[in-house]
Amino acid sequence: MKKLLFFFALSFPLLGYTQTIALPLPIDMHYVYLTLNGQNCNYGVDLVEFPGQQGLPGVTYYEEQFNSMYCPLNESYCDPNYAQLCMSQVGNKWFKGDYLWFDWDNQVGDFCQLDFPGNLLIDCVVSSIDTLIFADGVPRRQYHLESIEGYSLSQYGLTFTFIEGIGTNILGIENQGVESQQFLSCVFDKNGLQIIQNDFFPNMLGCCNPISVEENATSSFKLFPSPATDQTSLQFESAHIPQSIQIFNATGQLMHTEKVLGRMQMQVNVSEYAKGIYTIRARFENGEEVSERLVVE
Repeated sequence: MKKLLFFFALSFPLLGYTQTIALPLPIDMHYVYLTLNGQNCNYGVDLVEFPGQQGLPGVTYYEEQFNSMYCPLNESYCDPNYAQLCMSQVGNKWFKGDYLWFDWDNQVGDFCQLDFPGNLLIDCVVSSIDTLIFADGVPRRQYHLESIEGYSLSQYGLTFTFIEGIGTNILGIENQGVESQQFLSCVFDKNGLQIIQNDFFPNMLGCCNPISVEENATSSFKLFPSPATDQTSLQFESAHIPQSIQIFNATGQLMHTEKVLGRMQMQVNVSEYAKGIYTIRARFENGEEVSERLVVE
C-alpha cells in the first residue's frame, strides 16, 4: 500500500501538467501584406519548403514565395524579397532564422521575446491567453504580451498579439524593416476562404479575393435591408436552402451561427452589433458556401 501511495505521489505532478500540441506553421495559408511606403501595394505570399537551408538535421525549413493569385505585385512599391524569411518548427517552437520566434508552450507569466516593429528583440512576458474563432471555425489561442516594464505593445492602435497557427496579428509571419514597413492585411486558407482581415487603415488596407475562386450564383441568397440597424432578413431560393448561416465581423471573427431548418426566410437581430461591415456566409449540405456583405449602421 505504501508503494502504491509513493507511486501516486510521484505521478500526481505529471497528471497535473498537460502538453498542448500547437497548430503547425501555416504552410497551408496564403498571406496578403500591405507596404505602407507604397500605401496602395498589396501582395500575396506563401510559405514553401526551402531545401537549401543548412540547419538542424531532420528539421524542415520554409521561405516566403510570392503568390500572384493573391494581390498581384506592384513592382513600383513592393519587394517581398526585401528580407529573406526562413522559418522552421521544432516541437511547439517556431524559429525565424536562427532565433526562437515564439514558444507555444508558454503560459501566463512566462518570459518571451518579441520581434517588434522598428526595434530589435524586446523582452516581454505573456500577460494573458484567450481563444479566437475565425471564419474557418478553428479555435486558436491568442497570446497577449507586455514588455517586462509592464506596458502593452501596440502598433497603430492595435495591440500586438500572437495567434496560434497564424503568427502575429500585425506582421503575420513577415519580416519587418524600416524600408518595407510591411503589415498583415489578411489571411486566406488553402481553399481561398478569407480567415482574417485587419482594419488598420480602412481606406488603404484590404483583401484581394483569390483570382481562381468563383462564387456560384445559382445558390446565392438575398439580404435586406443593408445597411441595417436593428435586424436584417435573409431570403433563400426554394431549391437552394442552406443548412446554416454564420456571421463574421471585418476581422473574420465569428459573431453568430444559426441553423436554417428549412426556412425560406429568416431574420437576424443585429441591434447589438457595432457599426461596420459584416459577412453572412450560408453553408449548404453539399459543402458549398456563399457569402453576402452586410452593412450595420
